Amino acid sequence: YAVRALQFNSVVQDQKGLEVVHGNTLDKESLERAVEGVDAVCHLIRGSAGPGEDACEKWFNCCLRGAVNLLEACKGKPIRRLIVGSADNVFGHTQIHHHGPINERHPKHAADNYYGLFKIAEEEISRQYCLEHGVPVVITRFPMIWTKSLISGNLAGWVDRSRQIIRRRLAYDG
Repeated sequence: YAVRALQFNSVVQDQKGLEVVHGNTLDKESLERAVEGVDAVCHLIRGSAGPGEDACEKWFNCCLRGAVNLLEACKGKPIRRLIVGSADNVFGHTQIHHHGPINERHPKHAADNYYGLFKIAEEEISRQYCLEHGVPVVITRFPMIWTKSLISGNLAGWVDRSRQIIRRRLAYDG
């Protein structure tokens, strides 16, 4: 595949078959350049990278304003698939006791933070763009991925690397 990446804060290394468009999801012109002529779009965000004064505004810009701008840019274009990267936070799974496994019929409850709340809204907005405007949306939910940078960063207190255990309870029942 030939890939086009919309670059905002992260550095995208030059590679064969990769075209880089500079901008972000809050800049409608850069979104138009990024989606022009593509077959598929993957909308993934990393952290609270959006601009804003506080966590609420940053997550709102990342999850909602940017997503709506992207959906608008995809509307009416011959895109075969728009993959919306959501998260398991939409179930409030780290704060709420759930009886049995979580599945698609499970109620959404964003008890975790702004991220979970705005991901619930982003999923519903994406579904509505699919129904109302024919944008071919697929929603994927990613779980927390434990990486070296995550463990050494703001979640360092959650993991005891020497004993290979998780210190912070990640689910209601441990």
